[in-house]
Amino acid sequence: MIRRSLRVCKKRTTEKNPETNHKKDALPLDLLLEILIRLPATSVTSFMLVSKAWANTIRSKDFLRSFPYPSSPCRLLIALQGRDRNTGRQSCCFFSSSSSLSSSTTSFLSRITNPSSSNRPGWLTAYYVNGLMSIGQVICNPITGKSITLPKLLKTACNPRLAMRFFGYDPANNQYKVLSLSPTPNSTPARVKAQVFTLGGAKPKPNSWRLIDCPIPHALRSRGLCIDGSVYYIAGGTGLMQMSLMRFDLNSEKFDIFASVSEAVRALRPRRPLNLINYHGKVAIAIQPIRTASRIDVRVFQAGKQDELEVSFHDLPQLHMHIKGVVSHTGEVVFASYGSPEAHVFHYDPNNSANKLTRINIQVDANRNMFSEANYFLGFQESYVVVS
Repeated sequence: MIRRSLRVCKKRTTEKNPETNHKKDALPLDLLLEILIRLPATSVTSFMLVSKAWANTIRSKDFLRSFPYPSSPCRLLIALQGRDRNTGRQSCCFFSSSSSLSSSTTSFLSRITNPSSSNRPGWLTAYYVNGLMSIGQVICNPITGKSITLPKLLKTACNPRLAMRFFGYDPANNQYKVLSLSPTPNSTPARVKAQVFTLGGAKPKPNSWRLIDCPIPHALRSRGLCIDGSVYYIAGGTGLMQMSLMRFDLNSEKFDIFASVSEAVRALRPRRPLNLINYHGKVAIAIQPIRTASRIDVRVFQAGKQDELEVSFHDLPQLHMHIKGVVSHTGEVVFASYGSPEAHVFHYDPNNSANKLTRINIQVDANRNMFSEANYFLGFQESYVVVS
């Protein structure tokens, strides 16, 4: 069927009336979708070269929604960043866990290389949202290894080296957006310059950054988290009454203060970074009093309120590791190493009497790569999303 389709598409270019032939030979949309969703994700991008109609179909929202995503939300994506020994450039290798976190095996997905040889640390800021990765100035699909490099930020009064980037997906318009916030020097209260870069959608916008208004003075205090079309991050500064959870709506491109931050969370910042997690569709933060503690408190943010204690888990293993996520209400927790070159992850399931603690190992080529940063993302799913 696929070969026949290719012959049909090629035939159009040889006849005198391409417009008439297009109407005569074009495959019905439902049949084309049926052909494409039967292909592996790694093969789909090559079929964009068949015709403009095929390329538009693969980019469309209908096609992405037709893709049969796995029902399990618990796969893990591992992104190991470092330097390629052969080229000297920064690179990133992607691995995924099997369909179950109770398995100790991982699979290699792809590798990307930063086109710049720059040592700027901003390239290491990594996010995973709805099938795509944002790693500083690079956006890629970890399944296919296809990537694009974002253009330089617009010239403003801000230092681009101090810019902090966030990544999110707007389901209403089927668009991915990168939000860049740069602190304005010598401003009291602290202010930021905001720029947005848009990818995808039915009507893609020009491939350039756009300045947008950010009327709320604040300073950045955490990395971001995207949930249901909004990017959340913790902010402080004299422009706010107190430390708060900020929200950036990806559709309207408006900022607002979503919730206030409790003293229990504020007390953490001098000692460790504040890492937001998605706890069953809610913005949350997991607090471990000290790394050797056997208890985790999960505090959830509600609109217009202060974060509140949702649940506590006790008798956890003392692993001296970072809490990457809480998988279930029963206390399934994923622990990750702190950027260790020997990257590994532990999945703790208190309900599994036979094997409560599973170590997930990542096989890497130490002869080629020198890894210095490890990032872990729950809810990984194979995606057809095309980076362009």
